[in-house]
Formats: sequence, structure tokens, C-alpha cells
Amino acid sequence: MNNPSNRAWAVTTIIGLAGAAHIAPAQSVSGNVNANTNCGPSASQPLAIDQQVSVSSHGFCDAPRFGGIGSINDAATSARMLRGQWNSDCSALTDFRGTRDAAGSAASSTNPFYTASDIVFSNIANPSAGGIVDVSMNFFFRSHAAVQGMSNCSPSQPNAAVGLDVWAPGGQAHGAYQVTSSGAPIVSGFLVGYPNDASVGAGSTLPGGVNLVFPNTLQVATSCTASVLDCDSPPAEMGAAEAHGELSFPTFGPVFNLPPGITVNSQSLHIVNNRWMGVSACGSADFNGDGDIGTDADIESFFACLSGSCCATCDPHGADFNGDGDIGTDSDIESFFRVLGGGTC
Repeated sequence: MNNPSNRAWAVTTIIGLAGAAHIAPAQSVSGNVNANTNCGPSASQPLAIDQQVSVSSHGFCDAPRFGGIGSINDAATSARMLRGQWNSDCSALTDFRGTRDAAGSAASSTNPFYTASDIVFSNIANPSAGGIVDVSMNFFFRSHAAVQGMSNCSPSQPNAAVGLDVWAPGGQAHGAYQVTSSGAPIVSGFLVGYPNDASVGAGSTLPGGVNLVFPNTLQVATSCTASVLDCDSPPAEMGAAEAHGELSFPTFGPVFNLPPGITVNSQSLHIVNNRWMGVSACGSADFNGDGDIGTDADIESFFACLSGSCCATCDPHGADFNGDGDIGTDSDIESFFRVLGGGTC
């Protein structure tokens, strides 16, 4: 229980990522990161695109009837919603000293939901041709959920869980892992058989039909929870829970499995001709793709591309180097030289 001698603090940080790239209206994110502890504050912050959002809470509980410390509690949550990479982290820790004052409790959670609605499939030979084709989406994933210690009053604590969901054009995929201090983990979907060690796994959605020419929508959710609870009575207990979940596009190979003659592009997700260009909107400093970064040859190839003559190995962004949809502008040139100098987009 809280009392005037309890000491607590909360920390909230928002870190801009991906060079503060232009946020297109074709994408959105909802959800919050949350953390709360006994004798500490509840911290919550809404999520945002191209940002890492983190909150933490610390609660230090005195034991006024017995003297000394009742419990020390910590919780932290973080989530990043980037363009083609989404992850969440949750952790909770309680050190309960076994008094009849100040129960030990800590909990963290996040429920991000990302949407992009400018994914366009098209016929390479006839981009304006309509029709329906079957596609599936490839993805990488990481997951880890673990608990330590016991609760003095609840068999379901400590508790850690991860949920990974993809609703892609054509089909969907789901994976979930939950573990407590008692009983076997509960596992479903593509996480069945996964070693639960945060190693990289590969999956794909079920295939299904999509419309050519018209924009299609992708939705991604990477949720996690971690909690620990000890009631305000002996015995003393220490408990911890942590959970991490991540989804991303493949860093090599096609994003979608497509029929011959079909391609896909998305400005907001940095997909160019069915390849993911990474979380940054900009192209590479190795513009001509010869393995040498930031050379005179890269500069010559870039300006040749600006004039309409892009080499076969040139960066897929071409003359739209900053990925904003406007081709061959002063902004593209400025971004090129920033990246060439080691800066951000």
C-alpha cells in the first residue's frame, strides 16, 4: 500500500528513428506502452510511426509497521513501429521482503497496431490492367518470453506473453507464446516449434486473392505483457518476467510470393519492385551497387539516373532517392549527399 514515505519515479522517452522520414497518410499506428508498480506511478504513452516510445515505473515501498523495506518494484515497456519492422519489449521485476506491508507488484504491456494502405500490385507488362491474383507475404520474426521466481499468492504469476499477428493482402498469420511460473507454456500459430530464444525465424501468410491496380492494406500487431505479483504477507519472494516480440519484412528476397509478371510497390513501407528497402526512406551510399561506398562512381551514377539513365545495378530508389514520391528534385540531391556523408535521410 502507498504511504507518505514511499518514494517513486517514472521515466518516459520518445526517440525519433529512421531519420525522421516523411510520414505518409497511407499509414497509421494505434496503441500505448504502459508500466505500473506498487508504490510507483502508472506511466502510459501513445505510439507513433518511425519512433521508439518507452515508459518505465519504479516503486520503492517502505514497511512502516516492521521497519525497513517492504518491496522494490520495476516495470518497463518499449515499442518501435517502423516502416517494415515492428517490435515490442516488456519487463517486470519485484523484490518482496516478506513483511505484511507493501505487496510487491509490477506490470508492463503494449498493444501496438500498425496499418499501411498503399500496397499496389500490378502487371509489369501492363500496369493499368486489372484482375485478381493469389499472393502470400514473407516475414521474419523474433520472440522470447521468460519468467523467474514464484509468487506467494498466485500460481499464474510471474507471467510473460507475446502475440504476433499479420493481416496481409491475401492472407494472415498468427503466433503466440505465454509462460507462467507453473505449468507448460501455451504456444500457438507459427511459434509452435520455435525455440523461444529471440533467434530469427521465417514465416509466410496463407495465400489468397488480391486486386491489381487498387491499393491493398497490411496490418501488423506485436503485443507483449509482463507481470509479477506478491501479496503483503510472508514468505519473501523475488520474481521477474520479460517478453519480446518482433516482426519485419525479409532483408533479402521478395516481400511477397507473386505469380510471374506481377510486382508490388508501397511508398509508405519502402517496398520497391517487391523488395524491402529498409526502415529508412533513402537509398544507399553505394548507389551503383558495386560494393564500394560513397565513391565518385556512385555520384556519377546518381546524376546519370537523375537525367533518366539508371544503371542496371543502381539503387532501386532511382532518381527518387529520398522516397517521397517526387522524382529527381532538389530534396533528392540533398538527401543523396547527406547519406553519402554518413548522415540520415
